[in-house]
Amino acid sequence: MRLLELLGITDPTPDEVAAADDATWSRQRFANMMSQRARIGWTTGGHTAVDVPVFAFGPGEEHFTGNLDNTELGLRLADLMQTDLEELTRKIRSARTRGSNGG
Repeated sequence: MRLLELLGITDPTPDEVAAADDATWSRQRFANMMSQRARIGWTTGGHTAVDVPVFAFGPGEEHFTGNLDNTELGLRLADLMQTDLEELTRKIRSARTRGSNGG
């Protein structure tokens, strides 16, 4: 349940609670859970190596022009949301470690 709190999920479904409390959860199960919550669908489980157009409108749109590496998109979004990804990653990993140790 702590993992869900760190992700800001305040209204977890029973399946999400079970997944978060399961020390053996898989990345794919977690990815599916987040995709459903974000209402994102995927056409493939792998990489297509094809350029994908991304459009941005509104505040911060100037940060998303031209060709960008896919990893740059997440970094720019985190910057605009004033989110420290390294700190968030440490918190998630810490919560996962505590959960797998029974703590």
